[in-house]
Amino acid sequence: MNRPLNRPNEALVDFRRALETCTTMQHLPELALTHFGLAELLLDSYPDQHAEAIVHLDHAIAKFNDMGMTPSLERALGRKQMLGA
Repeated sequence: MNRPLNRPNEALVDFRRALETCTTMQHLPELALTHFGLAELLLDSYPDQHAEAIVHLDHAIAKFNDMGMTPSLERALGRKQMLGA
């Protein structure tokens, strides 16, 4: 996943906009990837939003599993394991 280039506030706005767009368009693979990217951004740049990050991470994991997106699923599960969650 691409890093926000030390502009987490801009990345946060972009991820939230992407969630809205992917939800509206019902583009499920991209929606799952966006949930994962947002989870990583929150975990890395917004430690006070840890609980929200876990919600996004869990959503991504469930969708990756449902769609058979194995490489993304493995990355997301690895991130969750690192958290001890």
